[in-house]
Amino acid sequence: GVVVFPGSNCDRDMAMVSRDLLGQPTRMVWHEETDISDLDVIVIPGGFSYGDYLRCGAIAQFSPIMQATKAHVTFCGHVHMPSLYHMTMAGKTGEFRPAPENSIPLSKQRRWLVIPGSTGQPRDGNPAACYATFDTVTHDLTYYRVPYDTNAAAEKIIAAGLPAILGQRLIAGA
Repeated sequence: GVVVFPGSNCDRDMAMVSRDLLGQPTRMVWHEETDISDLDVIVIPGGFSYGDYLRCGAIAQFSPIMQATKAHVTFCGHVHMPSLYHMTMAGKTGEFRPAPENSIPLSKQRRWLVIPGSTGQPRDGNPAACYATFDTVTHDLTYYRVPYDTNAAAEKIIAAGLPAILGQRLIAGA
């Protein structure tokens, strides 16, 4: 399921990728829904009018959908710090920063929040773009890093007449 919040965008794009490109059954899930028992995976797409960093944590945590989810794996996009969080059946939580190209088995005995990272604005200081793949059969998660030329991207932003701060943010990670 793809979670839809007020002020979000990219949710329809995510649904199209999941359904049409990955061939997965996909439905849009309004943030106020409380019965999502039919879902094993939910995705919180990035791109929010309220700020990327707010949706996955500060605002979303109070939404009924986040309280209702029993999904084994939740993906939260467009947050600039690759992270992996888990909660045990007893309610204990933990987090770690994953290393690229190491397969991580996501135990069904825990609930997982996957933050794959992004392109640009490297909050972890690494300018390489970061993404992750998830195998729905083995439940293995793997993070990857690929080169991304932040300087060239910043120059193109400035050349297009956009505010210089937007290019500087790509490089500085702020």
